[in-house]
Amino acid sequence: MKLSKIKQQLLVFIVLVILGILLGIGSSRFFLEEQVFIDNQEGVDFNPSANYSILIDKSDLQLTLFADGEVCRKYFISDGKNSGDKQKVGDCRTPIGDFEVISIEPSAEWTYDFEDDEEGPIVGAYGPYFMRLNTSWKGIGIHGTHNESWIGFHNSHGCIRLKNSDIIELKSFVTINTPVKIVE
Repeated sequence: MKLSKIKQQLLVFIVLVILGILLGIGSSRFFLEEQVFIDNQEGVDFNPSANYSILIDKSDLQLTLFADGEVCRKYFISDGKNSGDKQKVGDCRTPIGDFEVISIEPSAEWTYDFEDDEEGPIVGAYGPYFMRLNTSWKGIGIHGTHNESWIGFHNSHGCIRLKNSDIIELKSFVTINTPVKIVE
């Protein structure tokens, strides 16, 4: 019995949804197309007098942006493949602790070779912006991605990934020295 390509894709989709339910993975994380707005604050503009801060919850795979202590945005993320605090270079863990944004860099032309695929170096792997954090580890930051289907999973080498539209929006609120707290 030969299935059409559409039927095959539908069957794979159904199997993945069922596996997600059986494993206790919330389906909203994977099918949410836009960022979450809290208390109808959609369209809240940058307020230069507000004190912005970021909380990254690795267990919920969410980044929450606060303005003067009040939640104003939530975004789904990807973080390190492995749980726990970063211990050494290459352990695919996202560091836990209190940090600050030390630079915001355009990264659309940056390349990265994931080495576990056969594609070689990929231009735009970090998305449009890279917000570098002052961790004790070189190269840890919050950035976009060339593959938004990775969002909602523990699959990075240690950085925090966002959808490209989300990192663009987040950049409009974040400045150098914005506090970033990462928790398990």
